[in-house]
Amino acid sequence: MEKYVSAELTPTLAPALAALCREKPADPVTWLANWLLANKPPPKLQKEGTADAMQALIDAMESPEGRAELRALFDSLDKDGDGNVTSKEWGKGMKANWKSLSKFFGGVTIAEVGKAFARLDADNSGDLTWDEFEMAVAGMDVQMRLAEALDTKEGFKELRELFDRIDKDGDGTVTGKEWGKAVSANMDVMKKYFGGKNKKAIGKAFKRIDADGSGGLTWDEFVAASQRMIVA
Repeated sequence: MEKYVSAELTPTLAPALAALCREKPADPVTWLANWLLANKPPPKLQKEGTADAMQALIDAMESPEGRAELRALFDSLDKDGDGNVTSKEWGKGMKANWKSLSKFFGGVTIAEVGKAFARLDADNSGDLTWDEFEMAVAGMDVQMRLAEALDTKEGFKELRELFDRIDKDGDGTVTGKEWGKAVSANMDVMKKYFGGKNKKAIGKAFKRIDADGSGGLTWDEFVAASQRMIVA
């Protein structure tokens, strides 16, 4: 709470209150309200590639309104209506939609927003489906959760213990089969870190973390997943 207030309110409230004390108006509440409206800071455009930009996209996808807005944006870029946004369609649509794109994908210029396509096109096919888009955002969510957890002693310990429980044969590698069998017994903690509303959704997280597609996940690969912030 303190961090939020310090970052989002103090930069505007501090000078407002200082001005209020200097002015000493008869109606301080109305005066302050008018001052805040007149000096409202512009909307933030997230820096390309930052955790804040990723979180903005994740948060939008999790709300019905944000999801609808993202889907509408996707459909507007899909000019031929075939369900795929090609890199060419993305490029052409950026100029007309760049403010909407920068809001979600973190970039203040058209060139920066253009880089988002490469980050979302996970299979490098040159086109992007809505399902692929959703999967990419889910992958970002996992990365954020892991990064935040591994940054604390408690989170690191909990994740390491989870990994060791899933690794039933103790060979240092969690297979897809071991992962799938562990979901039911570890539902709460796996949902906490890997998202997903049900067992099937949590199960899919394995493929997102198994970057090399080997079918096995080492602890080092597990940790690396939290550090692979999606950048161009």
